[in-house]
Amino acid sequence: MAHLSTVRLLVAWANWGQGQSIDYPSMSPMFGERALKTPLHGSGHIPDDVAEVEAAVCLLEWFYRSALIYRYQRRLSFEAIAVKFGSKDYRYGRKIVTQAEDLVEKRLRDVGESFIKHHAQELSPAPP
Repeated sequence: MAHLSTVRLLVAWANWGQGQSIDYPSMSPMFGERALKTPLHGSGHIPDDVAEVEAAVCLLEWFYRSALIYRYQRRLSFEAIAVKFGSKDYRYGRKIVTQAEDLVEKRLRDVGESFIKHHAQELSPAPP
């Protein structure tokens, strides 16, 4: 199960994405309030941590990427997500989202570890 910090990063990613049109709006501007508002951080700007999550999500298969968009951007219930993927059991929707969150967390951890290793090599003293 994904850590709370990963879930918080996914929420920040979804908030950023709503302003950047990473998915179709859930409401038509012609029939109600505009679904996409002004970007949270300004158009074209992406905070570093959100950029890492965006990169991790973009590497996922469409199936998991869609599950995260449904859950975090569109705020669908697990049952509604399950229906989108052809099941009526809410546990299926929860399972898909949980797997997608775990994959994002793993990718973020892998990126962090490689970043730390890279900088540790740069900072280590040269052998005598």
